Amino acid sequence: MAEETSNASSNGLGKSKEDACRWALLSSLLKFQAQAKQRGKKVVGLRTYAGTTEGASKDNLVCLAGSMVVRSRVVAGYK
Repeated sequence: MAEETSNASSNGLGKSKEDACRWALLSSLLKFQAQAKQRGKKVVGLRTYAGTTEGASKDNLVCLAGSMVVRSRVVAGYK
């Protein structure tokens, strides 16, 4: 299964780090969803990374949150 990576960011100004992280992750997830629909497939093997550390579990997604910019890196495949 080939995997793809989505790197997304969100402006952290005026948002809590948690909210900004959600926006960045949502942007990546929506990209994967759109690609899956175009291909007639579903997204599988979703993982998130903070730097080089994998941080995803069933209930936990991670991102890097600075004072001004929040970034997420999401890796997944299609089936």
